[in-house]
Amino acid sequence: MATSKAFLMFPLILGTIFLITFSYKWDSRQKKISQTIPQQQHERKMLIRKMCNENKKLGVKSTEDGIDKNLIVDDAHRIIYCFIPKVACTNWKRIMFILRRGKPYPDPITIDQSLVHGHNKFKVLENVEILEKRGLQ
Repeated sequence: MATSKAFLMFPLILGTIFLITFSYKWDSRQKKISQTIPQQQHERKMLIRKMCNENKKLGVKSTEDGIDKNLIVDDAHRIIYCFIPKVACTNWKRIMFILRRGKPYPDPITIDQSLVHGHNKFKVLENVEILEKRGLQ
């Protein structure tokens, strides 16, 4: 009888040790992830700054080739969306169109694609004053 109790206690003790070890490793893994995300974000921002500075040195302007007309600006929601024709831009333009109209928000798929691809449907960065672009207004 004593051996059967010991036999039953062994898996219980082993399971408890496993759970404690697993929960400790899980917690330390989560802490490591939460510490690395801000570091990765910082590194990405630094890379963007570095590349932009190098482009400035080469005389490349960031707004050349009409990129400003591909940047849809939504001041109310603090969103700038850069659309690339033929790369899911219809659905994203539908979403931007719905956001601009305000509540209640309909299902984006109900908005006809010809409605969102018409001219002058959105405020684009090209039409924003230079001071406003720089955040000085």
